[in-house]
Amino acid sequence: MRGSQFLEMVTMLRDELGRTNDVAVSTGDVASLKRTINRNYEALYADYDWPHLRQFATIPLLQGERYYDPPSVPSDPDIPAPMDYDRIERIDVRWSGLSYPVERGIDANDYNSIDSEEDERNGPVLKWDVRFTGDAEQIEVWPIPDTNDQKLHFTGFRKFTRLVNDSDICLLDDNLVVLFSAAELLARQESKDAGAKGAAAQALYTRLKGRSKGGSRTYTLGGHLEKKPFTLAVLVGR
Repeated sequence: MRGSQFLEMVTMLRDELGRTNDVAVSTGDVASLKRTINRNYEALYADYDWPHLRQFATIPLLQGERYYDPPSVPSDPDIPAPMDYDRIERIDVRWSGLSYPVERGIDANDYNSIDSEEDERNGPVLKWDVRFTGDAEQIEVWPIPDTNDQKLHFTGFRKFTRLVNDSDICLLDDNLVVLFSAAELLARQESKDAGAKGAAAQALYTRLKGRSKGGSRTYTLGGHLEKKPFTLAVLVGR
């Protein structure tokens, strides 16, 4: 199940490996077990678009503001939930009562048309990209908004966060992560149980993916946002 603490998963992994959980004799392998858990956790996290990790967020755009921090997503305060820049599925801009898709990628041709370096402004926002602005990565929008009546609607996935503290929460099924971790360690030890653990892990993975809905990268957002094209020709002279 999801929501297990890091320390619980270490205990589970020891059980799968047939190792003792007696704290008097079982502390020497903790760091190694935690690294293995995190490695498999991250691989499984990235390998599939888990529907429960999909997020929706909105940020208001400000007149004359070119760069924005990543969206803040409401969540359990104990589980940080920044959105992963590399797994943003789509961004739409809400402007004048309608929604329009915003394209990723801002290039020289765009600046030739409306030059952000010269603080030229227009609306609505048509494109976005990720830029390092000196201290951190931020979202650049183009053109720079000329009013305060635009909002960006984000659809994407929660950024992966490594488990560090014993109380940190795993956002994937604990048995899935533990079984893959056990299979890796048993294979390294050339244990005869490695194959069975690996098969059990793969079977569970297949079952969990089959039960999920909308968990592939071909997921199409529908319903609440209108998808209307918007061209630069409409912008010019506004």
